[in-house]
Order: sequence, then C-alpha cells, then structure tokens
Amino acid sequence: MSLSFSKLMELAAQGESEHREGSVIYRGFTFRTPREFLHFIPPSFKLMSRWSCSELRLVWISAKDRTIFTYCEGDLVLEVYDDAEEFRRGMERTEKYYEELEG
Repeated sequence: MSLSFSKLMELAAQGESEHREGSVIYRGFTFRTPREFLHFIPPSFKLMSRWSCSELRLVWISAKDRTIFTYCEGDLVLEVYDDAEEFRRGMERTEKYYEELEG
C-alpha cells in the first residue's frame, strides 16, 4: 500500500522545513531499508534510476506534485516546488549534481 502525498510529506517533515526561493525542503529519517520503503512511494512518483545508487540512494520525481523525493541511507528529503518552472529548474540542478557526483 502506498502513501498519499500528504502522508509522504508527514514522514519527511520530521525536522524543520527549509524555505528557499521557489521551493520548500522537508527532511526526515527512517530506519527502514529501501526494500521495506518502496511500497510507501505514491504512484505518481517515478524512480530516477540514473540519479540513484544501488540501495544507498534512491531518487523519485513527481511532475504532478512538482516534487523530488530522495532516500539516502535512511535520510529522507522531499523538495516541493512552487510551480512548473521552479520544478524544471530543480530537476536541472539535481541532474547536474548527480552527473558531477558520479564523475
């Protein structure tokens, strides 16, 4: 059973939210492994394999919700963008970051 988007936000919003220009970032943590966690992802989210790294880091996007969701060794980061243009910019920054990270 997957979580609704609002429940996913609750899970990721354990710490203080960080307001940026064009987006809000929510951070949380889980002790679940990726295999235990996958069924929580709402159906509107698509796994971005090229940004993910085995079971250490998994990244999903939802154009519908203008959101990037990252699981990295238990850390949860949910980036929610104000509009479609900010989401597009966020996607470009994220793609560039992971390309540089992977070398």
